[in-house]
Amino acid sequence: DAVAFWSQQPIAARRYALSTIIPACTTVAEKSSIAKDLIEKEVSAFGASPDNRLYMLPSTPQ
Repeated sequence: DAVAFWSQQPIAARRYALSTIIPACTTVAEKSSIAKDLIEKEVSAFGASPDNRLYMLPSTPQ
């Protein structure tokens, strides 16, 4: 029945989003937060250097 098929689409779409889109967005948000923390640490370390020279190495491997 076409009506039953279309009435199930929102549920199927929500299930799909819960298993694919939402976890991907969560992962991106977590990675972004980690990157922000690393940038803040590097900026803080640079600001704490005695003469603020640009020869400082990053705190993470390249």
